[in-house]
Amino acid sequence: MFTGIIETVGEVVAIKNEGTNKHFKIASKISNELKVDQSVSHDGVCLTVVWVGDGFHWVVAIQETLQKSNLGSITEGDKVNLERCIQSLPAGFRKVFVLHDIQGYRHREIANLLGRSVGDSKSQLHKARKRLRESLRELQRDKTRDARLMAATNRAPTESAFAGQT
Repeated sequence: MFTGIIETVGEVVAIKNEGTNKHFKIASKISNELKVDQSVSHDGVCLTVVWVGDGFHWVVAIQETLQKSNLGSITEGDKVNLERCIQSLPAGFRKVFVLHDIQGYRHREIANLLGRSVGDSKSQLHKARKRLRESLRELQRDKTRDARLMAATNRAPTESAFAGQT
């Protein structure tokens, strides 16, 4: 499950064909934080990380995925939007979050399914939502900071920067 909020942009630095599948090597600022078997959305397509290196990760797209998405036309140097899923939540929080907010179960039903109390279900949902909000706030702060830094480095020099030069 994904939030729909792009976390960062990665760059396709290598593509290797294996039969009808394609392996993509993606360089990004989150690559070092990823784990093998973790699901990550790449331009809206959920792909599983198969290898993590220093500043990059590898994913594989099968033929059907390549045909039904834009991944089939991606070339080296292209940028891809990356988004991590709610997998980062602890298992208990994640289960309750998915059952309640994604699948629409009520707390009493969740309690019965998971063998927990209704209060425990409500508490874990509250904590899951809180963690997701914190993650999204942190992500937004990072994006805002990056945008400000980019704007600051792209400013045209002022007249005073050339003072004394002829």
